[in-house]
Amino acid sequence: MTMRTVTWLFLFFVAIFIALVLVLTFMQPAFKQEVGARILTVTTHAIPVYMYVLGAFLAGLLFGVLSMLPGGIRTKLEGVRKSRRIRELEQKLAEAENAPKAVQLESSEDDKFLPPETEEQP
Repeated sequence: MTMRTVTWLFLFFVAIFIALVLVLTFMQPAFKQEVGARILTVTTHAIPVYMYVLGAFLAGLLFGVLSMLPGGIRTKLEGVRKSRRIRELEQKLAEAENAPKAVQLESSEDDKFLPPETEEQP
């Protein structure tokens, strides 16, 4: 099994565990009791307590996903750029290995490092 498969299996079992805990918790009579919430001056109609808990959980989940989204996109784009750069460098390396030695010395970049040519006088 690859590490990616192990990670997905782990996340799957964690999700199943969380779902089981939530279901068993919300089956308790105290969570089925209907209450109204008062927020500042607004009073909501009576809904079961588990709906408040579920709403808070979903709001936190949404906030977490939205806060991670820019970083995930940035990381993905950086990976794509690096992969493209690696492919370009590998292609240049393959071309350089296949090119004759005489052609390699004629490049303008190599001329900066070569000593100036001297002319022989007769």
